[in-house]
Amino acid sequence: MPPREPGYSNHYYWDYLFIGVLLLAVCIGIFGGCSRSIAGEKEKAEADATLALAKAKRDRQSAKPAVDKLTANQDYEKAVLHADLTGKPLVLWVGIKCSDHDELYRNLSGAVHCQLPRWRKDDTPRLVIMGGDDCEYWIAASKLNLKSADKIREKWSLPYIPPVRGGIRISEEISINYNGGICLPGST
Repeated sequence: MPPREPGYSNHYYWDYLFIGVLLLAVCIGIFGGCSRSIAGEKEKAEADATLALAKAKRDRQSAKPAVDKLTANQDYEKAVLHADLTGKPLVLWVGIKCSDHDELYRNLSGAVHCQLPRWRKDDTPRLVIMGGDDCEYWIAASKLNLKSADKIREKWSLPYIPPVRGGIRISEEISINYNGGICLPGST
């Protein structure tokens, strides 16, 4: 041991001991706070997961009535694109709302629906479809009934026949009498 200088005391020992205890307290405070923080984060994560499950359940429940609201696409280009991408037929509700004929809308639920104020510069209220034979068919709004869906499905199932000349489309009225039979356009 080196010789002691005159006036030397053990006060440095107490200083180092105080600093060591202080550092130990700070470390315990930091790491003790972390363990409380981790426990708090776990509780927060559980609460967030419970909230997310409740929100998902609420969204599922609110989505069911939205299907029953009978909404149709308002943008023709988007409806055509959606129909092409999904391979579904397109139904145009011209000058009428699909909610006015909810049973027919539900019977044609496998199609893409689009509501338009007019079609080909004509605002006559009607339902327009494209048949499987690439002809355009329409039913006047006053003649729509539950048998219309069967006739429309029949037109969708027609075999495709390429047009004789490109750019020329045939438009034909589908007339359905109230007994569900077919009648010629103009007849009662």
